[in-house]
Amino acid sequence: MSTFYYGSLSFTNGSKTAVVQPGSDPISKIKQNAKLEHGQGLSLEVALAVDVEGTEIVQLYRAWPYPDGIHDCVITPSAAVVQNAANVMMDVANKTQDIINNKSVVANGNSIVQRDNNGRITANDADADNQLITLG
Repeated sequence: MSTFYYGSLSFTNGSKTAVVQPGSDPISKIKQNAKLEHGQGLSLEVALAVDVEGTEIVQLYRAWPYPDGIHDCVITPSAAVVQNAANVMMDVANKTQDIINNKSVVANGNSIVQRDNNGRITANDADADNQLITLG
């Protein structure tokens, strides 16, 4: 699973919010339910990331159980985000395969026209004003 956020966060024991430190990745990379790894042990789940009057905040579902401090954190996508990305990629692959399967030497609806060995594009007889017209 690839990382999509890296940054330093300031935590307070017992608080559900962490303050993003300067030099961190933009919080727009953080998605709800992402997993926050911080090197202190237990990973935590992100509820949301927001900008409050110029201060970037990461809100957690559970309170920070460790001592106060600034920690380097890696936030990775949740399984649902990864599954959604995989579904989108599969859809793109299927649509690409449909396009490849529908290429034709003949100009048909919803196909990509392919030239024949002589460099010609063939066409069916036109039945509308905006279609190719065959010779003869």
